[in-house]
Amino acid sequence: MAALEAGDPASAKSALAGILDQADAMELWPRTRYLDAVSDLAAGNPAPALARLEEVLSRQPELPPVSGPERARLGRAQSLLLLAAGLPGRALAVAGSLPKPQRELVTARVHLAGGQAGKALSAVARVGTGGSYRQQAEVTGLSVAARLQLEPGSTPAVKLELARLSNLYLNHGLRLSTALLPAADLDRVRSAAAEAGLDVGLGALTQGVIGSTAGMPELTPRELAILESLVHTGSLAEIAAVHYVSVNTVKSQLRGLYRKLGVSGRDEALSEAMRRGVL
Repeated sequence: MAALEAGDPASAKSALAGILDQADAMELWPRTRYLDAVSDLAAGNPAPALARLEEVLSRQPELPPVSGPERARLGRAQSLLLLAAGLPGRALAVAGSLPKPQRELVTARVHLAGGQAGKALSAVARVGTGGSYRQQAEVTGLSVAARLQLEPGSTPAVKLELARLSNLYLNHGLRLSTALLPAADLDRVRSAAAEAGLDVGLGALTQGVIGSTAGMPELTPRELAILESLVHTGSLAEIAAVHYVSVNTVKSQLRGLYRKLGVSGRDEALSEAMRRGVL
């Protein structure tokens, strides 16, 4: 983890090479798989890392038991990889099963990538300012990025949070969570820090690994659930029974869903949802 925080994913990968398969037979497999995923993410290779992680997760019943914190760690890595792969809908769906701090922090990143800084700030505010130094660094980085997205320029609040971020980097070496900001937000934070004469650990980074997802439809949890049901059936009665609502309610929800996706029917909706990374 130290190599990742120091901005050296190649060293982290090298340290893991040759032990992943053996680690899967031992209790430490969740931590090893988490480091493997995040090191590839930091190196800008989310797709192969996501494929490997999801393959391992599909075998989870065969592997040594996983504690709650380790399960949350793997879910967080999966969410970040999905976001970096341009699949914000799936990232939010996975994040929904995480404990509150991790869930809200992933949600904030998804909102930032979608250009919804206000919602990102709200998600960060629900986490609060306490917790470990690593969580504090993530909260501060996300908060300052959201503020700069809303109002470019060094406001007093931005300057204060940049100073906190610099302190966490210089005293504790924490910069990974800031480096994983969406690319445009990372550039804004780096520029604001340079203007303020502060070092937040981003000087050597050339580009972000998470791109913009702005323009993708924002579906409600209910619309996402209905969309998932459409994968299995086109029967309004069956969907209504699954969700304990009336057929008329399903019709109304489908109209809203189709309108957001810009489609007119089930097959088009599923195709468009897959294309946009919502499903």
